[in-house]
Amino acid sequence: MTIIWITLAIAFLSGSFARRYNNPITTNGVTLSNPNKFFAFIAMAVLVLVSGLRNNIGDTGNYIYSFNNLVHNNIFNILEDFSSYRNDSGFDVFQSLIKSFISTDPQVFLFICALITNVCIIRVLYKYSPAFELSLFLYITTGAYFVTMNGIRQCLVAALLFLCIKLITDGKWLPFFIIVLVLSTIHSSAMIFIPVYFFVRLKPWSKVIGITLLASMIILLLFDSIGSFLLGILAGTQYGHYEKYILTEGAGANVVRVFVAAVPLVLAYLGKTNIEVNNNKLIGIVINFSVLNLVFYILAVQNWIFARLCIYFGLYSLLLLPWLIKKVFDDKKGTIIYGSSLILYVIYYYYEMESYLRYWGIGYISNYIGF
Repeated sequence: MTIIWITLAIAFLSGSFARRYNNPITTNGVTLSNPNKFFAFIAMAVLVLVSGLRNNIGDTGNYIYSFNNLVHNNIFNILEDFSSYRNDSGFDVFQSLIKSFISTDPQVFLFICALITNVCIIRVLYKYSPAFELSLFLYITTGAYFVTMNGIRQCLVAALLFLCIKLITDGKWLPFFIIVLVLSTIHSSAMIFIPVYFFVRLKPWSKVIGITLLASMIILLLFDSIGSFLLGILAGTQYGHYEKYILTEGAGANVVRVFVAAVPLVLAYLGKTNIEVNNNKLIGIVINFSVLNLVFYILAVQNWIFARLCIYFGLYSLLLLPWLIKKVFDDKKGTIIYGSSLILYVIYYYYEMESYLRYWGIGYISNYIGF
């Protein structure tokens, strides 16, 4: 997986240069510094190219097969099926648009998915992260970037919802809900963002947040009794066939992921006094999203299916740690946390990549990138 490590190095260095040679912008007498656009573009371009020019990783082969074997080769036919709101038909429309008007080459389809997903994610990191290079670093080392090359459809939706973070922060629920409904035609799990909208706008560390964490622990301990009830919601849906498999055969996620998800939240709790003083609505929302990320990783210890929702919530954690380092802790503590994060997340990422290689027995493959 040499290419993945090279990608990490280029993205981090480009992000570092982008922050160092930033672009000061003065608005109403207030000077803000945005990362340098040229170096930010280099980081984004590398991430898009590596992802978009692959022909393996996870479910990529299944998506290539699906694209090559689209039932409809006419956009008007598929729009007719879409009107029935059938089984994530929005993604079929998306594929059909590409195949009908852009290219029948599945590599082009993969590239477009990689372009949209990565541009949306990096745009948010560019705009809101106080340490752009660290957010890019976490994007790769937490495994979020690698996952975008596996669960393409859900990651596409996750990235588009991530781009809507300002709608959540500003309380613009109607346009946000409309976007959620549209994106649910691509992946129906997006509907979870309707109740999530109200949850993440709560005050961080409120009673509801604490109860949610406690409930996740109780469910984990009593999963054999409660799990069948929770997974019963799959019955009658397109994912109904998962219910029996999950309860009888599904394996749990590695507990190490729980600790990785918990670290930024522990730091946020330690710095909650400063966070309350700042009274920043955005960071409060990011903390609550990170709580949800931790909750579903706790549940995933019993079964991997819960980790699928972390594809959505984990993206917001990419903003939390940089924000804490730069805005909450003093320079000395921030430097220690920053340096420790680089070392520990690299170790974690190495462990994840080794696990992937052991499971799949094959690394990154591309017809265009020679590694």
